[in-house]
Amino acid sequence: GDVYKRQVLVEDKLVVLDGGDDRMLSIDLETYEVEVIRSTWAVGPACALTYANGRFYHGASSNIYSFTADEEETLLATIPGAFIADIVVLGRMAFFPADNGNAVYQVDLESGAYSKLVPDLKSPISIVLLPE
Repeated sequence: GDVYKRQVLVEDKLVVLDGGDDRMLSIDLETYEVEVIRSTWAVGPACALTYANGRFYHGASSNIYSFTADEEETLLATIPGAFIADIVVLGRMAFFPADNGNAVYQVDLESGAYSKLVPDLKSPISIVLLPE
């Protein structure tokens, strides 16, 4: 199957979600030292990662989790039938394409409520938030 790898920049470190080994890595951009931050195996396949509001947001199969580097994952929402391929966060909302749900969804990160924002797509796999 596909190996999903996502990365985000957090301060002077590149954080990589390594789906092949189900782990999160931190790469220091000055020394190139690689550190394993955590295993993601416990919450399911590593599929999507972003960083916003001082927190990581991780999509694993049909679940969205939130955490900091020092805490365990908290389940924010489960979207039945969706496979979260990517994720972006704006304020208290997360947006993600679900390639087998054929839609872009939005999720309220405080309540866990979700809805299809853009239905009837053909296998959307990536999403980017453009600056104004």
